[in-house]
Amino acid sequence: MGAKDTIFSLVTKGTLSDVFLGVMFLAFAYALFLSPRVDQRFGRRLFFGYLVVQVVVLALAFTVTWVEWHRPECGVACQYFFPPDSHYYFNEVIVRWTSSLAFNASVGLIGGLAFGLFARLTQGRIIDQLDVDLLTVGGMVAGWPNILIFYGAVFILTVLLTVGRALREHAARVRMVITPVLPFAAALVAVFGDQLARWVRLYEIGLTIV
Repeated sequence: MGAKDTIFSLVTKGTLSDVFLGVMFLAFAYALFLSPRVDQRFGRRLFFGYLVVQVVVLALAFTVTWVEWHRPECGVACQYFFPPDSHYYFNEVIVRWTSSLAFNASVGLIGGLAFGLFARLTQGRIIDQLDVDLLTVGGMVAGWPNILIFYGAVFILTVLLTVGRALREHAARVRMVITPVLPFAAALVAVFGDQLARWVRLYEIGLTIV
C-alpha cells in the first residue's frame, strides 16, 4: 500500500480521528496534572477540542476523497467508486462517517445528561461539573456500544487509583476521585475501543444497532 493509499485509509476509516482524540485527552490529562487547582473551564475547552478535531478530520476526508477522485492514475476503477457513475465513496466515507459521528455524539450526550442529573441530585459531592464534561465528551468519542467499555475502564482505573492511594497513605478509608482517570480512560477507548469491544465480544451479544 502506497503513502497516498495509507493516508486515504487513515482519514476515511476514522483512524486518524481516533489518534487525534487520544492525543487530545492525554494533553488534557497533562494540563490537569500541572494545574494548581481544578479549573472548570477545562471542560468547555475539551468540548471545543473535540469539535475542532471532528471538523478537521471531516475536512481531510473531503479533501482526500476529492484528490483520489481526480488523480490521473485513478482510471477505470473510478467508474465503480466515484461520481458520476457511482456514489460509493460518498455514501461510505462522508454519509456513513458523519451519521456515525452524529449518533455517537448523541449517545455521549444522553450519558452526560444522566451524569449531570446525578451530580445535581448529589450536589456535586461525588462528581462535579468537570467530571460530567469529561464523561460526556468521552462518551461522545466512544459511541455505542464502546461507551460501556469507557464506563468500565473509568470504574476499574478509579478502583486501582483508590487502592494505590490507600496503600501509599496507609489509610483504611480513601475518598474515591474519578477526575484524574477520566482522560486516560477516554484516550484508551478513543484509540483501542474497537479492539477492546471485540475482545469482550460486545459486537457478538446484540448490543450493536446495525
